[in-house]
Amino acid sequence: MSRASRTAEDAMIRLIDDRGAPLFEGRLGVSRTELLEIHRVAALTRALEDALSGLAGGPDLPWYVPALGEDAALVAAATALGFADPVFSSGRMAPRALARGLAAATWIHSALGTSASPSGGREAPGFAGHPDENLFPASATPGAAALSAVGAGLARSDDAVAVGVLGWGSLGSAAFAAALDAARRTSSRVLLVVVTSKSRGVGAAVAAAETAGLSAALIDGDDPVAVRDAVAAARARVREEGRPELVELACRREMDRGPSAGRRRLAAFLEREGALGAELAAEIDRAIRGEVASALAAARAAGGPGPEALHGELRARPSAEERRVADAFARFGAEYGGAADPDARFLV
Repeated sequence: MSRASRTAEDAMIRLIDDRGAPLFEGRLGVSRTELLEIHRVAALTRALEDALSGLAGGPDLPWYVPALGEDAALVAAATALGFADPVFSSGRMAPRALARGLAAATWIHSALGTSASPSGGREAPGFAGHPDENLFPASATPGAAALSAVGAGLARSDDAVAVGVLGWGSLGSAAFAAALDAARRTSSRVLLVVVTSKSRGVGAAVAAAETAGLSAALIDGDDPVAVRDAVAAARARVREEGRPELVELACRREMDRGPSAGRRRLAAFLEREGALGAELAAEIDRAIRGEVASALAAARAAGGPGPEALHGELRARPSAEERRVADAFARFGAEYGGAADPDARFLV
């Protein structure tokens, strides 16, 4: 790790240390019950994605991009959002979907493209959208989720905050730069959550946002308590003050099959608090293994969509959210001199 990265990592906001000990007594603004649920959903995410990754490259699943090392951070961030907040992402949607209460079986149906998935098997693996849960796959194009979120933030007239969730690979994209500029010019009610790696470029997202004139914060992504606290606070400011913000979550991406650094730290904290004993941990593990096995069996039994679904129109009508985003981009283009893109809805 470079000296610059180490300096940035030292400046990250943390609320619990690597051993799960609170760093600031009395500052934890989230209940132990909610933290236990974050731990459970992160464990479910990892078990589900391990199962899907094992199928990747085979006949049932050509490819799959898991949230290795990021599961606890993404689940914690999702729990800090309102249900009405539209969330746009370019991948790794499973933690957010499960945190919003989507059943593991539903996600596996989507990942495998079965006839029982919400879209009838038309979505790409890992890019499943669930409009009923306000989860929208923006695009596989780096940075597109940020642009879509800015458009949704402009379009919404309620108290919802549009959220764009991006990875480190989006930072150098033209779409990400355009999104930061558009957010600043329009004061879009948007929150951008960027997940970066502690092994490279810590603080890069914050630097880009501050250069563009946006408020930004760097959070230790391996501290789910700090993630939950920071994202909730940023969302409240965006909603109340009507100005965009960015939160960078720096995670330690581990490629083994053990618990992520964030889940280990959260488990240690819960054990210290007496909220997670060995018996409860074993019970959670058994329930998760049973849920994932049952979901896989159901998905394989469902089979793929028939020819009439695959050859039909993918979506007869754009969703209400797509129409709002397309209209917002058209207004933005007209106001700031850019050509209005008649196909702006492709961004969602």
